[in-house]
Amino acid sequence: MAKRQNKFPGALDTNLNWGSQEGLEVDRQPEDRFTSDAWDLMESAILALERQGMGYAHSIWDTNLDTGIDTEQAANEDIIRFFTGAPKTERATIDGTVMSIAEDLAHLGDANTYIRFPAAGDTIKVVVGGKDMIDITEVGANDNTFVINETAKDVNFRIEGIGAPNALFVQGSDGKIGMGIAVIPKGGIGAALLALEGVQASVNGPHVQFTTDEDDRPALSFYPWQHDNVFLGIDCYFDSANWKASDADSSFRISKGDTADTFKIEYDVVGVDANITWNDGITLDVAGTVTIPHLLSVTGGQIKFPAGQVPSADVNTLDDYEEGTWTPSLEFGGASVAMAYTTQIGVYTKIGNMVFIQFYIFLSAKGTSAGAATITGLPFTCYAEHFPITPFMSAVSFADYPEGLVRSGSTAIDLYEVTNAGVLTVLDNTNFENTSSVRICASYRI
Repeated sequence: MAKRQNKFPGALDTNLNWGSQEGLEVDRQPEDRFTSDAWDLMESAILALERQGMGYAHSIWDTNLDTGIDTEQAANEDIIRFFTGAPKTERATIDGTVMSIAEDLAHLGDANTYIRFPAAGDTIKVVVGGKDMIDITEVGANDNTFVINETAKDVNFRIEGIGAPNALFVQGSDGKIGMGIAVIPKGGIGAALLALEGVQASVNGPHVQFTTDEDDRPALSFYPWQHDNVFLGIDCYFDSANWKASDADSSFRISKGDTADTFKIEYDVVGVDANITWNDGITLDVAGTVTIPHLLSVTGGQIKFPAGQVPSADVNTLDDYEEGTWTPSLEFGGASVAMAYTTQIGVYTKIGNMVFIQFYIFLSAKGTSAGAATITGLPFTCYAEHFPITPFMSAVSFADYPEGLVRSGSTAIDLYEVTNAGVLTVLDNTNFENTSSVRICASYRI
């Protein structure tokens, strides 16, 4: 069918296309845009088409037929499609209340800041300055992702609250997380992956509470109030004025606080939400002294002291405990030539400055040495004082009582006999046989 043209005054030409394309062709203005008069002329052209029996106009195209607007009248609403490019490509669609775009929705004049809808997959990207800031992707029904700074650029992420510009902060350079702080760790001090900062000596400090779905009361609370006032509460909480109990059975607090330069474990038992009066459980000071004001129950059954005694001048301080064995020997005149034993054993326990000994010797030959009888080899040197002992002996003659003394300043026991008349003499080799035995249980000071 032949092409029919209608001319209107002004810079607008309208063409009726009766062949392969039905619609309205609009030649561009010399300045490549419509004037207000041109839009009036377009409206007149559309009305002219209606008068000529065309119904509604469906398309508006440029003269190259690759950039234009196409309309479609549907049953309930109209659809408008926008095309650009060569060949022409659909870039956007308005379908009722829904506007769809091909891929990018950009800020005019800012080529590297836009919202992108990639052709593949259910994904939305927010790109700012050419950097992927946000990525929202539906991978599967139960596998969806929301990614900020997807391409791992050095971009910080921050959420603000009222009066809190860094309520939540993610440091783009290394992924460290902060609350109330924008440099992690603060001042570059430490190696924190998670850093919290708040007002010093205030309930608005960097405090943390953990609760369960049982009730609203904290099971664990952490209050770093300030230096020298740091508290960890277990089944308790601080209400800005007082410590209160979360549990009626018991409350505990670990602290560096109430007393300067001390570390404490404290406790109390009060009703739920009642004020707590802390009782000292264990206190450690900077001298390394641990104070326990109540019963110490050692359920493991052992208390270990160092191998070397650390003496204390305090009369109420136990500074050593040791258990061990030693080898007792019998000598006559300071020698033991050809002496032999069937049994030769000794044990000791040292508590503080006192030594408790037990030993047993059983001769198989008393040898040829002669002189005063002594037991040698005690585990510790005696204090500068004699300590009496009572021996139990067999196959040893004496009159009338056997006795002994731990010799002062030595590791030897001298053996004696005392008559009923009180005469004291030393025992010697003549009082012993080849089968003599001596047993002693004694104590002395060192």
